[in-house]
Amino acid sequence: MVECSSEETKSLDFERLVPLLGNAARKAVSDCVKILSNCQDGHKMLVDAFVGAADKSRDDNLNSIWFTDWSKFGFYDNDFGFGKPIWTSVANNPFKNLIIMLNTKENDGIEAWVHLHEKDMFYFEQDEEIKKLST
Repeated sequence: MVECSSEETKSLDFERLVPLLGNAARKAVSDCVKILSNCQDGHKMLVDAFVGAADKSRDDNLNSIWFTDWSKFGFYDNDFGFGKPIWTSVANNPFKNLIIMLNTKENDGIEAWVHLHEKDMFYFEQDEEIKKLST
């Protein structure tokens, strides 16, 4: 789990925020490998970290945003007997402030499924940099 304060990221634009998130994600994956290789103790450490983060996300004084990367799952490669999918999406999601990233069908880009609270989504949709990236 990765935490940072709004003060740390306030002055960052997307070009500097994306590598920060990427580096944090790589570190988190590396940490998970170390934790899970420790069998039961590692599993407990990982679950405790997740439960702690989930508890923090319920704090009204904090604004938690969860990122998850599904780009390596190969959704477009699966064939369940009626051909490979032409499009994938995220089903009804009860969580807010969750960003799910997955690869495009052509594997030449990333789709981001952004689930925000309605008031936050309004501001997100008005952001000029987001508008440039949206299709």
